[in-house]
Formats: sequence, structure tokens, C-alpha cells
Amino acid sequence: MVTKSVILYSSAHCPYCEQAKEFLSQNNVNYVEYRVDLNPEDARILKERTGRTATPAIALPNGEVVVGFNPVHLEELLDLENPKNI
Repeated sequence: MVTKSVILYSSAHCPYCEQAKEFLSQNNVNYVEYRVDLNPEDARILKERTGRTATPAIALPNGEVVVGFNPVHLEELLDLENPKNI
């Protein structure tokens, strides 16, 4: 089984960041979290990748970065309806 991994750019006091973490965990998607509010270098990388510093931002395995939290869209992008691809 192939395991998908994503990068989650988050910040404190961001309810959508918490929802994104919960969603990823519930769907068995591994993630590495970068706190842009604690690390200026992570914030710089996020801005370079997206042109913004908004969180949550999720870098997908294909290199695409999705800003904001939309569970239906993430299910589609991560192909979560097809468990053999997780």
C-alpha cells in the first residue's frame, strides 16, 4: 500500500488548521506540519510557493498547494474515495 504524505502549513489560533489536521488524521494521510507563525523561514517558503501567507495551506504529493480547508475538494485531490491509492 502506498501512503500519501502532505505538508501542512499552519498557524496558532487557526480553527481551519485544526480541522485540516483532524481531517488528514481521520483519513490516514501522513502530514508534516510547519508552523508559519513560529518559523519565519517556513512563512517565507509558503509565500514563495503560493504568493500568500494564509493558512492552512496543504502541499499535495503532486506539488500543488491548496490554500484554505475544503474537505470535499481535498478528498477529490487526494483520491480518498479509492482506498487502494492511499
